[in-house]
Amino acid sequence: MRKLWEGPLAPGTSFGLDLVLEDKDADGSFSWISWSRGTRKFSNPERLGDALLVAGDQAIGQLRGSVRWDDSRDRVGNEKIWVQAVDAPGLQITLETDGDGLFSEDLPVGSYLVKPQFGREEAWQQVEVSPDAPTQIDLRPKPSRGSVRKTEPGREVLAGAGVRQDGWHFLGAADGLTNNEIKNMVQDGRGNLWLATRGLVRFDGEPFTFFTRDAGLPSNEVSAPAVGSENTLWIGTRKGLSRYDGAQWTAPTATSKAAATR
Repeated sequence: MRKLWEGPLAPGTSFGLDLVLEDKDADGSFSWISWSRGTRKFSNPERLGDALLVAGDQAIGQLRGSVRWDDSRDRVGNEKIWVQAVDAPGLQITLETDGDGLFSEDLPVGSYLVKPQFGREEAWQQVEVSPDAPTQIDLRPKPSRGSVRKTEPGREVLAGAGVRQDGWHFLGAADGLTNNEIKNMVQDGRGNLWLATRGLVRFDGEPFTFFTRDAGLPSNEVSAPAVGSENTLWIGTRKGLSRYDGAQWTAPTATSKAAATR
């Protein structure tokens, strides 16, 4: 058996742990449920729970906290918090906020450094966990702005005349589109049509304007365009979500506060 742990198991240390319940029925069907999220937990410590070792006579206190975005009153639910003991480098744990952006944990009495694992890079905050009363900390992470991609003007192609029949006006590959497969489309407040196809196409009634990876898209596989406030365009791609404000593409990351109303 491969050893996954080397070193002393002593008070003042923590280690990753997961609990898995498995069930195999008579018909051969198999199901399982685990303590923390994700799979292949043995290769990713962030997908494990934390077991904390303390001495039997160690005094215990409670750390409580809330997490809100720095620019609003919105609480941040289901996100992770780092906690590091100041005097015990081996004591590191990860907490997770509940749906209301709150967290709490019983810890050995002592000094701890605390910071969120999301948003822009934050400084550690130091707190003292006391046995007398719960220690309260309020974290206010700054939202990440996402990654801004180098943006080039789209490639314009004058639209052809198309074909008119029974009140319908048909435009296809022969009229300038890259292909006839349109997955989805949306109209913005200026009357432009945005077409999700192989890349993204804007049509204002005259030229087609094509946006691809060369123009800043994270992927040419585009679906689900949507218009947000101030005519910002949001698109889903195989590489995630991107926003276009008319000047540049911004891809919110896992640490971003991404909301179409912003």
